[in-house]
Amino acid sequence: MVNTVDFALVNDWGSGFQGQLTITNNSSLLISDWTLTFSADFEITDLWNGTIINRQGNQYTISYPSWDRDISPQETVSIGFIGKPLNTSFSEPTNFILNGEGVNTENPLPRITISDATVTEGNQGLSYLIFTVSLDSGSNQTVTVNYSTINQTATASQDYEPMSGVLTFAVGETTKTISVPVYGDNLVEQNETLQVILDNASGAVIENGQALGNIINDDQNPPSENDSDIVVDFTVNNQWNSGFTGTITITNQGTNPIDGWQLGFNAPFEIVNVWNANNNSNDSQGYNFSNLSWNRQIPVNGSISFGFNGAWTQGNIPEPSNYSFNGIPLEDTEGNVVLPTLTVNNVNVTEGNNTIANFIVTLSEPSQRLVEVRYSTEDNSASAGLDYEAISGNLVFNPGETSKTIAVNIFNDSILEDNETLSLNLSSPVNATIEDGQGIATILQGGLTAEGGWQTQGNQIIDPDGNPFRISGVNWFGLETSNFTPHGLWARNYRDMMDQMRDLGYNTIRLPFSNQLFDSGSVPNSINYSLNPDLQGLNGLQIMDKVVDYAGQIGLKIILDRHRPSAESQSSLWYTNQYSEARWISDWQMLAQRYSGNNTIIGADLHNEPHGSATWGSGNIATDWRLAAERAGNGILSVNSDWLIFVEGIENYNGENYWWGGNLMGAKDFPVRLNVANRLVYAPHDYPASVYPQSWFNSADYPQNLPDLWDRHWGYLHQENIAPVLLGEFGTKLETRSDRLWLEELINYLGEGSNGINWTYWSWNPNSGDTGGILQDDWNTVNTDKQNLLNNLLIDNGGISSSGTFTMENNNPETSLFALESSENSNNAQTLNNSLNSDRDILINFQVDNRWNDGFTGSITITNQGETPIQGWELEFDSSFALTSLWNGKQKQISSDRYLVSNLSWNEEIPVNGSISFGFNGLWDGEIIPNPDNYFLNGQPLIDISSLSSI
Repeated sequence: MVNTVDFALVNDWGSGFQGQLTITNNSSLLISDWTLTFSADFEITDLWNGTIINRQGNQYTISYPSWDRDISPQETVSIGFIGKPLNTSFSEPTNFILNGEGVNTENPLPRITISDATVTEGNQGLSYLIFTVSLDSGSNQTVTVNYSTINQTATASQDYEPMSGVLTFAVGETTKTISVPVYGDNLVEQNETLQVILDNASGAVIENGQALGNIINDDQNPPSENDSDIVVDFTVNNQWNSGFTGTITITNQGTNPIDGWQLGFNAPFEIVNVWNANNNSNDSQGYNFSNLSWNRQIPVNGSISFGFNGAWTQGNIPEPSNYSFNGIPLEDTEGNVVLPTLTVNNVNVTEGNNTIANFIVTLSEPSQRLVEVRYSTEDNSASAGLDYEAISGNLVFNPGETSKTIAVNIFNDSILEDNETLSLNLSSPVNATIEDGQGIATILQGGLTAEGGWQTQGNQIIDPDGNPFRISGVNWFGLETSNFTPHGLWARNYRDMMDQMRDLGYNTIRLPFSNQLFDSGSVPNSINYSLNPDLQGLNGLQIMDKVVDYAGQIGLKIILDRHRPSAESQSSLWYTNQYSEARWISDWQMLAQRYSGNNTIIGADLHNEPHGSATWGSGNIATDWRLAAERAGNGILSVNSDWLIFVEGIENYNGENYWWGGNLMGAKDFPVRLNVANRLVYAPHDYPASVYPQSWFNSADYPQNLPDLWDRHWGYLHQENIAPVLLGEFGTKLETRSDRLWLEELINYLGEGSNGINWTYWSWNPNSGDTGGILQDDWNTVNTDKQNLLNNLLIDNGGISSSGTFTMENNNPETSLFALESSENSNNAQTLNNSLNSDRDILINFQVDNRWNDGFTGSITITNQGETPIQGWELEFDSSFALTSLWNGKQKQISSDRYLVSNLSWNEEIPVNGSISFGFNGLWDGEIIPNPDNYFLNGQPLIDISSLSSI
C-alpha cells in the first residue's frame, strides 16, 4: 500500500479554520528528512510541527521539525495549521507529493519545467524569446499553469513586451511554448535579461518554475567620418505659444558615404514626437536619434533631415548643443569641441565619531561619453593620517550622469584645537574640462555638545553622540492594522527582515501603529510562530518592544508613527469619537516613558497625514493641527526630552491643496513652538500621479516643475535652514513613465550626503495597494528597480559597498575565510601572505549572524584586496545546509549541495579595497553550522585560510 496523507478539519469559524495533515508511512522503509508539497486554495497563517520552506502561488512545501525528521514504518506524523480561505467556499488540499513521490494516487502528478531562452535583438521590428514549458509525462486530465514576465536588466515595454496568462496542456500534451516579443533597436548596449515565472499549477507540480531570457545585443557603433566632415543644422519651421516644429539636417561633407548614423545632443526644450528618425533618448542622457531603414545612408555631399515637435513657452527657441555623431563629439561653429565642465564643492563638517566630508563633483551637463577625472586629497592645516584619511583615485561618470560623491573620513582626535582645512583636487580630465578643480573641507572643532538625546541644528539632525545623522529609512507597516503586528511575519522571521533592511543600507524604520494596538482586546494575529517563536503569546506593545530591541542590536533606528486612532482607517484629525485627544497624548507619553533612555528611538511622528478639515494657524482648537502638535509635542517632551518631534503638514492652506500631510506652507508664518529647543522636525509626504492625478503632473514642463512645487510646500524649510525635514512617505510601483520621472526628480532633489533631506520610503511591505514595496510579493525578493534608484540616496549610508582595511582573525567555529590561490600555487602560509599582495587578491568570509532551533541567518562577504576593480562576480560553493532565501544576489542551485550566487545590477562592481555582502536564510539543526567550502570566484578556485590568525 502506498504512503498516505490525510486532511482533517479540526475547527471552522467561517473566516478561518484549523486543519491537520497526517502522514502515514505504509511502507517497510524509513522515510528520512521528509518534505510534503501540496496545492491549497487557502492561505496558511500559522503552522506547527513543521516548517514552511517554500510557497509558489497556491503550492506549499513544508518540511520536518528538528525533533521529528524521520517517519518509521507504520508510523505517522501530524502537522497542524491555521488557514484562511481565499475563496467563498473551502476546499481540502490536493496534489500531495511526499519526498518527490505522489501520494493518495496511483498516478503521480506530472512535473512542470521551463527552459531558458536566447534571442538576438535585431535592429527593428520584433524578434521572439521562445520558452519551452514541459511536462515530464502526459496527463489524463487538463493541466494549467500561470506564467508572467519579470524585469531583470531588460525593461518591460522598452526592451520587450510584458506577458502574462495561463498555459493549458490538453490531455496527453507534454510541451508548450511561451513567446515573448523583443523590440529591435539600433542602440549599442549590454546584453539584457528577463525572467518568466510559473505559478499556480493545476493538475501538475512545478519542479522548475523560473527561466531566464537572454537578449543578445547585435548593434555596434557605426564607423564615423572625421567630425569636421559632418555639418548639423537646426531650423525652427513654425512656433506657437507653447511649442514649435523643428528640423535637424545632417550633411556629409566627407569623401566617403555614411552607412548608419546616430545623432546625440542636449536641448532645454522637450521633444514630444519625431518623424524620419528613431528616438532612442533617455531623459538622463539628453536626446539621441538614429536612422530608419530607408535613410541609413548619407551619400557624399548629401544630407538627411528629421523633424519633431517641441514644447517651449519662454520666447525664442534655443539652439541644441553638444552634438555627437556616431559617438564622436562635433565641433562648434568656431572649430572647438564643446566639452562639459567639472566642478567640486566646498564642505563644512564637525569633528566627531564617524564624521565624513562628502565632496560632490558635478558635471555641467550630461555627456554622451564616459567622463573620467583623477582626484586626491592634500593637506592644508589638517594633516593626513592625524586629522583625516588621505585618498586618491579615478572618478568615472557614465553617459548621462552628472553628479558623483567622494567621501573623506575625518578622524576624531579629542584635541582642543582651531578649525582645520584640507583640499580635494581634480586633475587629468577625459572628455571634460575642469572649471573649479579644488574643494575645501573645513573641519569644525567642538560643534554641538551632545546632551544624551536626539537634537537638531539648523536643517540637520544630530545624534546622541553629537554627530549629524541623515535618516534614510523605510516604512514597515502592520502594527496599525487589525493584525496588530508588523506585516510579513506570516512569511518570515522579523529579525531576518530587519537584517535585510540594514544590509540594503537603510538606517531607520518608520514604524506605524494605532492607539487601538494598546487596547486589551487587540490580539496580534497572522504570525507564523514557527518562524517567530519568541513572539508567541505577546501583545502588540510587547511585539513593538521586540522590534525596538533588535533594531538597537543591529544599529537601526526607529521613528514611531501614530498612523491612525483605530485599526480601521485613517482620520483627518488627530482625534475621533472613540479615541480622544487626551488618549492620543497619554498614549504618546506612555511610549515616551517606556523607551526613555533608549537612543534607538529617534522620536515621535505625532499623527499621520492630517487632511480635510485640519487647519494650520487658524486658532481653532478643534481643527488647528499646529496647536494640537504643540500640545502633544510638549506633553511628550515633559516626560522624555531626548526625543525629536515630527510634525506633518495638512492638505489645504489658504485655498491651496496638496497631498495629505504634505502642505507645510503655513509653517513659515505659524511655526510649531516646543518648550524644548532643537527638537522639531517637519515631516511632509509626497506621491506620484499613479496615487492621484494632481494637476501639476499634466504641466507642459513636467517634471522640471517639481522642484519649485516642493520648495513652495515644504522644501523651503530645509533650504532656508529653518528646521530639518523628513520626507516621511513617498513611493510608487514604477509602472508608468510619469512615476519614474517623478521619483528620479525627487531623489535628485533630496540630495546626497549628511546635508541632504531626511527620508523614509513607503514602503518595505509589498502589500501597499498604491505603491507596492521594496520587497516583492514573496516577502523575500528585493524589487531591484526601486532599490537601484534609492541606492543613489543610500551611497553615503553604507548601502553601497565601502572600502577599508580588512583584518582577518578567525576564532569562531561558525565563520570561515578563503583567499584566491596565488600564481605560485604554494601551500605554505608564508607564500600565501606574499600572494595576497598581488592584483588577484580576493578574500571570502562566511559568518553566522543569527540562529534558531532549525535554521539561521548567514552572510558571505567578498573583499577585493587587489589593485584592480572586479566588474561582475559569480561565487560558487558547496554547502551542507540548504539555502531557503537569499538577498543582495541572484541564487542558482547547481546540485543538491552546490550553489552559485551572482551579482545584481547595483552591486556588480567590487572596488579596490572594497567589499560586497549577500545574506541568506539556511536550514540546519545540528550543533555547529558547517562552513561552506570549495569556493570558485569567476571560475577560479580559492583556498581555505581559516586557520591563519592574520594576514
